Amino acid sequence: MIRPFAGVQTVAAASQPVFGTTLTAATVSPAQTTAGNRPPASAPAQTIAVTSTAGFVQNDRVLVGPKASFTAALRSTLDEGTVTAIVDSTHMKVVGLTQNHASTDYVVLDEPASFVEVLPVSTLGPLYLGTDSTVAAADASVFDVIAKVSATTAEPTYWHTSPTNGRSDAYQTSQYWLLGTAADTFVARFHQN
Repeated sequence: MIRPFAGVQTVAAASQPVFGTTLTAATVSPAQTTAGNRPPASAPAQTIAVTSTAGFVQNDRVLVGPKASFTAALRSTLDEGTVTAIVDSTHMKVVGLTQNHASTDYVVLDEPASFVEVLPVSTLGPLYLGTDSTVAAADASVFDVIAKVSATTAEPTYWHTSPTNGRSDAYQTSQYWLLGTAADTFVARFHQN
């Protein structure tokens, strides 16, 4: 199944998740029981406000947390949840979140994928793809660089296409982060078996 994510996306001034959005309001974790030690699956659903729900669907797994935590060393500290409903274009219901979150935290799709593509639409410079939120030209998490495309009518000479792994879902969407020039545009999609 092909899953597009958010249509044509615009690059921000800093690194961003390829498959994610940000909170627009702080969240407070639902009240804890048994001295605050309860498994995430039993946390009640809560409605969270985000920049955009485009690309998310019911039953998607998400990771929520500060940008700095989306690295190999800190990924285990992120809050995990499951989307139970898309309320509207800026609100979704998520079950399983157990932490409080700042209005600047990220909500990143955490789905397995068998194939991922990131295509430049119009770029003034290269797009750097990395596994961590620290992605930058000299960052160790960079795994691909997409050359610039001068205009929307120009055809890209290269785009990111993950190697196929047969029928296995070997990739994780939460590990796709991008850095480019502010106002550049790109399209991302992934496939699931």
